Amino acid sequence: MNYNFSKFQPFRYWCYKVLPLVYDDSLSYYELLCKVIDALNKIGNTSNELITAFEELKEWCENYFESTNFQEMVDNKLDQMAEDGTLESLINDKILANKVDKTEFDEYKNQNEQAMDALEDKVDNIGMQSLATQRVGRWLLPNLNSTSDKGATLQYSYAQGSVVIESKNTIVIAYIPYNTDDFQINNDLMLREYNFTTGAFIREAVIPGGGHGNGITYNPANNRIYVAKCFTWNNKTQVLSNDIVIVNYDNFTVESTVTLSGIPTQNVTFISYDIDTNTMWSGGSSYLYQLSPDDLSLVKSMPLTLPNTMRTFTTQSGCVRDGIYYEVTSSPETLLTYNATTGEFLNLYNLPNFGQGIFPWNETESITCLSNKNLYILTCGDSQPGPEYEIAQLFVANLSDGVAEFKPFYGNAGFYKTVYVDANSTAFNPDGTQNKPFKATSEVINILRGNSNFLTAIVSIQFTKGSYDAIRLYGISNVEFIGNGSDFSLIQIGRCSGIQIQSCNVRKNNFNIGECINVYRSTGVKFDNCFIANSAGLSQMTVDRLCQFEFSDIIWRGGNNENTGYLIPDDYTDRIFFRMNTISWVCEYRFRNAVWSYNKLSPTSYVLWDGTANNGSTNNYNPSISAGLFSFPDIRGAFRYVTFTIETGDSRRRCYKFYLENQSSATYFIQTNNVADTANTAEISEIQIQLGENNWKFTKSRGMNLVIGGDSQVTGSMFEPNIAVKVIELSDI
Repeated sequence: MNYNFSKFQPFRYWCYKVLPLVYDDSLSYYELLCKVIDALNKIGNTSNELITAFEELKEWCENYFESTNFQEMVDNKLDQMAEDGTLESLINDKILANKVDKTEFDEYKNQNEQAMDALEDKVDNIGMQSLATQRVGRWLLPNLNSTSDKGATLQYSYAQGSVVIESKNTIVIAYIPYNTDDFQINNDLMLREYNFTTGAFIREAVIPGGGHGNGITYNPANNRIYVAKCFTWNNKTQVLSNDIVIVNYDNFTVESTVTLSGIPTQNVTFISYDIDTNTMWSGGSSYLYQLSPDDLSLVKSMPLTLPNTMRTFTTQSGCVRDGIYYEVTSSPETLLTYNATTGEFLNLYNLPNFGQGIFPWNETESITCLSNKNLYILTCGDSQPGPEYEIAQLFVANLSDGVAEFKPFYGNAGFYKTVYVDANSTAFNPDGTQNKPFKATSEVINILRGNSNFLTAIVSIQFTKGSYDAIRLYGISNVEFIGNGSDFSLIQIGRCSGIQIQSCNVRKNNFNIGECINVYRSTGVKFDNCFIANSAGLSQMTVDRLCQFEFSDIIWRGGNNENTGYLIPDDYTDRIFFRMNTISWVCEYRFRNAVWSYNKLSPTSYVLWDGTANNGSTNNYNPSISAGLFSFPDIRGAFRYVTFTIETGDSRRRCYKFYLENQSSATYFIQTNNVADTANTAEISEIQIQLGENNWKFTKSRGMNLVIGGDSQVTGSMFEPNIAVKVIELSDI
C-alpha cells in the first residue's frame, strides 16, 4: 500500500469583532469555526492512516525472519556481492586490515595482569601498613658516657640480636660495648639471659670476638646458640663478616666459628633455626640462604625480590618460621615478609613511632617468631639526650590475629592524672601507676612526648625520694615534678611552658650540658625549694656558672638551704651561681651571687652590699663580686636604679633612690633634715657616697644645726652627723 502523507500546516486567520467599514479577507466568527472543524477532520484522517500503516509494519517485522524465503533472500544478496566484488572488498579492506595481532594482544594481556597484581598488592596492604604492637617489657642499661666516668668503664649496654627460647621461657639478648672508650673498637659481645615472663636477669657471659651480633638463634636439637657477627671493627672501620659463632647453651662458652661459604654476599645479618621444619636459615637484605642444621653448609640460595623503593632500608635482623621470612629494618622502622621457599616479597608493615601510642619506638634490632605466630621485636636506643640509660624494649605483634594496644592511661582532657616514679622499682613492664612505677626520670618524660590522643592529661609526676637521672624537658607544657627531696643529675628545660619543679635537688653527675640547671626559651617556670648538692661532680664542671637562664620567665621560691650537704648561694664563691640573660625573674630571696644581662625584668632588688659602714670607710662589694666571680661593671648596666638605706642616730632607717650612673666612678649625695617638734631648731645633714669599679667609699658626712632666736635671728653651727650606711641595692623599679 502506498501512503501519501503530508505534514499539516498551521492555518492563519484574522477576524473583526465589529462590522468593518471596508470588506477584505477577514472572516466572521462563523466562518472561522467552519474552517477549524475542517482542519481537525483532515488531521483525524491522517492519524488513522498512520495507525494502519504502523500495524502493517509491525506484522511484517514479526513474520519476516520466519519467512521461508528469508534465507534465500540472504543467499541471493551474498551471491550478488561476490559477483560484483563488494564482498571481497569488505573482507580485505574493512575486516582483515583492522585485525588484532596475537603477539601484541598477548603482551597487552600480560601488562594488564601485572597491573592487576600490583593493584591487588596495594589493596592487600590497605589497613595493614601500621602494625599494632603491645609492649611486654623493658630493660634499663647504664650509660656512663655523660657522667663523671666519661665512658671509660666498659659497658655492654646496647642491645642487638635476640632470641626467645620458648621451651625454656627465657630470652637471650646480645649487647655490644657502648662506652666511649670501647665503642667501635672492642669486638667482644655480651650474652645475657633473662626470664621471658618477668624480665629477671639470669646470667651473662662475654663472647670474645662476637662482633656486632645482629642475629641470634637457638637449636634445641643440639642445645646450641648461634650468633651472626654481621661485621666487626678494625679501629672504627667496619669489616663485613659471614661468620657464625656457635655457643654451648649450658655454659655460654664458644665452641667454634663457621664462615658461611658459597654465598654471594659479604655479610649475613641474621641466623634462624625453624623448629617446625628442622631447617637453618641465614641471609640479609638481598639473599636468603637455607643451611644444613648440622654443619651450616649451603643447601639453597634464593635472591629476594625486594621492591626498588625498599632497597635503601637498613636490614637489622630476621627469622624464618613455617615458610615465612620475617625481616626487620631501621631507617625506616619496618617489618618485611617474604616467601621463604621462593624469595618472593609478600608485604611491608610500618612499625609505630610510639608503641601503644606512648612508648617511644627506638632502633629496631631483632625479631623472633613463636609457635603461635606471635612476633617478638626488640628495640634499643638512648632513653634521652645525653642519657644515663639505654633502654631495650620488647614488643609483641601478630600478623594473623592482631594484637590489642592497651593504653595505661585513660580519661578525658579534664581528668588530672598522676604518674609515679620510684628509683627502687623492679617492674619489668612499668606503666607509671602506683603498683608499677617507672624507675627512671627519662621513662616518664618519654611518655609525655607520646601521642597525646592516647593519653589522659598527665599533670603531676610524683617521685619517691631517691636518686634519679636528669630531668630534661623539651616542648612540654603544664606538668609539675614533685621530687619530695630527691636528687637529679641535672635539670634542663627548653621551649616549655607551665612547668613546676618542686623539692627537686641537683646532684651534678651528668655533664652532657655544663650547668646544673639550664632553662631557655620557656615561660611560666617555677622552682620551689630546689637546691644544689655540694657534690664531687661540681669540681669536674668546665663552665663558670651553676645555673643559666635565658629568654625565659622564672619564679624562684626558697633561699639558702641550711641542710648539710647543699650549697648556700650567698656563701658559694667557686662559680657564678645564677647567670641570667634576657629573662623575667621573680625571687623572694635577694641572691648576691647572680649576674644579669640588661634585658630583664625583675621586681626583686639585687644587694650590692649590706652591713654597717661609717664615714670615711672603704668597703668591698658583696662576697660574689669580691671573690672575682664577676665585677660591679658586669652587672651595672643591667639595672636602672640604685637605692641606699641609711640609719640615723635615733635608729631610724631611710631609703634614697637614684638613677644608676653607668660609669666607672659615680658620686651620690644624700641629704636629710629634721625639724624639732618643740624648739625652734632644725638639723640638715648630707653624706657623700662614691661607687667605684672594685669598691665603694663613704667619703663625707656633714651636718648643720639651725636655731631661730626670739628676735627671729638665725644662728647655725656645723657638726658630724651620726649616720651609717646599711644596704646598697640595685633594681629595675
